[in-house]
Amino acid sequence: MNAAISEAVKLAMTYTYKEDASFINGVLGAFSRDRGEAENA
Repeated sequence: MNAAISEAVKLAMTYTYKEDASFINGVLGAFSRDRGEAENA
């Protein structure tokens, strides 16, 4: 999943403003952490 997040952030950096890439990274990172906790429960 981390590779997919990295690719999404790279695309965001290419096609959006820098602040947008940071936001996308935060949202996808939170989703990844939440999903990881749910799978471990």
